Amino acid sequence: KRSKLLFEMEKRPQVFISYRGKDLRLTLVPHLKHHLNDSNVNVFTDSNAAGERLKNLLNHIKNSRIVIVIFSISYLESRWCLDELAEVRNCLLRKKLDFLLPVFYKVRTYQVQKQTGDFGKPFRNLKRRHPHHRVIRWKKALRFAAKSIGLAYRENSS
Repeated sequence: KRSKLLFEMEKRPQVFISYRGKDLRLTLVPHLKHHLNDSNVNVFTDSNAAGERLKNLLNHIKNSRIVIVIFSISYLESRWCLDELAEVRNCLLRKKLDFLLPVFYKVRTYQVQKQTGDFGKPFRNLKRRHPHHRVIRWKKALRFAAKSIGLAYRENSS
């Protein structure tokens, strides 16, 4: 029984990657997963289970140790991504998660923090369709993540 339990513990994701967009799904995310897996790090992305329910994704966040959030121009098109981010913030504040690494992929930190520019356009549409308390929760999570130490990936980054 003990060896089975240890195996199950090792199989759970150590890193959860939150992102949105076909460009990331086909470029940056596979490379990142490959390098983490080569280092014996278990990684979960929602592409592992297309159509997986949000509740299950939130459980994967809770069971991970590190979350990498890749903010791209299309990130705010998804209320699911925003709900994931809000859960990440809650887990970090309750010490249920060890670390958040935001990656700013062709967007600026201030755009994430203030939901401005092209990055913020989808958020303005979401704000009209969702309850105020939910929008406030998302804004807090975006500000929290934007203030965290992260990485910037610009147009000519390699």
